[in-house]
Amino acid sequence: MRDITGAPIDTTLTGLAVATLSPPGQVYLSMCFLVLIVIDPAGLAGFLTLPLELLLYFAVVLAYVAVYLLLSRVGIAIDRTFRLRAPTLLISALSTLCLAVLLEAMVRLLTHGAATVISPALLLKYVCLVGFFDSVFFLFVFHQILARRRTGRAARASAVSADAQAARHIVIGAERLPIAKIQHIEAREHFVHVTLENRSITQRARLRDIVAQTTPEDGFQPHRSWWVARHGARDIARDGNKLVIRLKDDTKVPVARTRLDELRGWIEDHAPELRQDEAG
Repeated sequence: MRDITGAPIDTTLTGLAVATLSPPGQVYLSMCFLVLIVIDPAGLAGFLTLPLELLLYFAVVLAYVAVYLLLSRVGIAIDRTFRLRAPTLLISALSTLCLAVLLEAMVRLLTHGAATVISPALLLKYVCLVGFFDSVFFLFVFHQILARRRTGRAARASAVSADAQAARHIVIGAERLPIAKIQHIEAREHFVHVTLENRSITQRARLRDIVAQTTPEDGFQPHRSWWVARHGARDIARDGNKLVIRLKDDTKVPVARTRLDELRGWIEDHAPELRQDEAG
């Protein structure tokens, strides 16, 4: 997705949902709710009691979040499949139109058809207002939430002593190797080729058995034939029309399309230091 400035927003549906429903996200939604009550863009105060007006706007905010996340899932899928980043304002406008129809139905039900909240002028007002909320969220609130989450993870990761990390080993074939020394592993038929800091070995083993000994903090499996250590990864880039992880030893590891969302989630949760250089 892209924000109002055209800057790409690299996140997963889970990351977006967690940010929206986090304490700062809830505070922002509460502020939006209060703004709706004060300015009353649909003019509900003219034909509904205050309790009903509050209840209706509250329901609209909750329904908007649900519809927005649903449409965001479609936008993220389009990005993954066609490399087309949907503007958040487009998702916001579509969500707003869906909610306007729902609001109209609820108002007609409550007033027995005596009132309406849909007209070209009102729809334009709704889209502009919610678009403003959307832009403020992604320009300021969303990035602050992500920064706080990443800072918290970095602090937790740093709490693990270097000695404890250095002492961890995994078994690969007949070798017992320190995980801190492994850069990447490539599966080659019935064997695995393991690249360490100063040497490489080939052992008869299954990659999935090796990966089972690791944690997300150790690294990521971007392809069925590859595992990459977090400390060995340099950035994410495009190699022609393929996405790859570029390693510090200049190896390019392919990323399977089916694992793109998982990769973004891993970067967001465990490797925010990686530079993402995805074209488009």
